[in-house]
Amino acid sequence: MVLPSLVSLATHCRLGNVRAGMALPLSLGSAAGALVGGSVATQAPEEPLQWLFSAVLVAIGSQKLWALRGRPGPRRGTACGAPRCAACGQRQGAGSAKAVTLLLEL
Repeated sequence: MVLPSLVSLATHCRLGNVRAGMALPLSLGSAAGALVGGSVATQAPEEPLQWLFSAVLVAIGSQKLWALRGRPGPRRGTACGAPRCAACGQRQGAGSAKAVTLLLEL
């Protein structure tokens, strides 16, 4: 999990999608959420947690489908519909050998 995360981070840094000032607050919030969530999950009965998790997944899926209503499908020429970079023609946001090379250079 670490290597794909680092490749993704390098790619998003290269594309200018990373705000360095948000890293610490997000990391602290994630760590606190994992600690509290893990503690609650070990103390709570399993079946209600499964139902809660299912409900959250349905809510997230429904929200995504609602947000996508009325939008056209992927553009022709790109399988995922991602926009292409005007400079190099590569799909923006797609993992690439360049990202791996960038990571190895770090």
